[in-house]
Amino acid sequence: MFYTIHPRQMCIVLGILDIFAICASSLLHYWNTSMKAKSAFKRLSLAERYQVNENIRYMRIILPFIITCCILSLTCNIILLAFIYGAKLSTRQNIIAFQIIFALFTFSQIAAIIYRWKLSQYISSSRQQTKASSVSVIAREIDVHFVSLKNSWENQALKINS
Repeated sequence: MFYTIHPRQMCIVLGILDIFAICASSLLHYWNTSMKAKSAFKRLSLAERYQVNENIRYMRIILPFIITCCILSLTCNIILLAFIYGAKLSTRQNIIAFQIIFALFTFSQIAAIIYRWKLSQYISSSRQQTKASSVSVIAREIDVHFVSLKNSWENQALKINS
């Protein structure tokens, strides 16, 4: 017992879901940026501030992909609906319309590839490591400071005892 969906209904449902995905991710990005702005006035814990910053960073990365995928899906739906309602490639207007839709489809694919390539330039797969030289210099300075404090305390203790 399988329920089949007519292609028109499927295209309409997919179009609505695409528009919902764009709106939901845009609202989530807006909410996180407003939370970050409010965090200057409102007391948020360190974990909450970190989570808001991570959400903003993640949405900056994923939002262009969501938009381009939705554009791809919507253009496919438009083409499917046009053929379902009887569009023929014989008329000049339909040929131009399909060429424009195909150009939009191709542009969104190329934009996603370019964005992915630029994104990979910013993300490094290597782990960040602290420089041992800067840490050791600071540690040596701290050790010298505490050794001098210890010596001064011992000198004061000797003066008090004598």
